[in-house]
Amino acid sequence: MNKDLIFHFLVIPYEGKFLALCKETGISRAGDSLEAARDALLSSTQVLVEEVNKEPRFEPSLTIGLPLRYQILFHWTVLKISFRFMVDKIMYQTKSIQDFSPRFA
Repeated sequence: MNKDLIFHFLVIPYEGKFLALCKETGISRAGDSLEAARDALLSSTQVLVEEVNKEPRFEPSLTIGLPLRYQILFHWTVLKISFRFMVDKIMYQTKSIQDFSPRFA
């Protein structure tokens, strides 16, 4: 098994519950709380990794990826979080509205 494999997890509120996604394995789990969804995803991923360690022919299972619907949701959420962070940083660093207005001589 590739020892350098990295798993990207995301847990988000979704349709009144929480949805946990693993970008690489394509595993998705839901839970009533953030912790329940996260723990279910971690447990499922751990079982998969253990099975791949026992049976190396299952290694392609580690890189199946999410279905398109969840890929879009995953990347959109990451983009939204990144954009929000950048906007917050700009607003924090800006001291005055004059910083955004053009300067005429």
